[in-house]
Amino acid sequence: MLDACTESQIELATQADAPVVLFPYGPKSMLFLVAISLCVGYPEASWFVYPTPYGYPLDYSDGVERTIWLQPGDTLDIE
Repeated sequence: MLDACTESQIELATQADAPVVLFPYGPKSMLFLVAISLCVGYPEASWFVYPTPYGYPLDYSDGVERTIWLQPGDTLDIE
């Protein structure tokens, strides 16, 4: 279902020669899967906006896992 929704947005954006803009509102796992789908399915015009509130302490956490940097051509098994 999530893939179908993402593919629908990509098709609409392609027809309109427009970007798809993803704002991170919702469950992180869902946003991650949508972001990966956009990177693979519409890399030329997928935008990701991550607003940082004014006064938010950026160093409040180190996260829970190491950072993984993806290179063009890298794939993830997301199914």
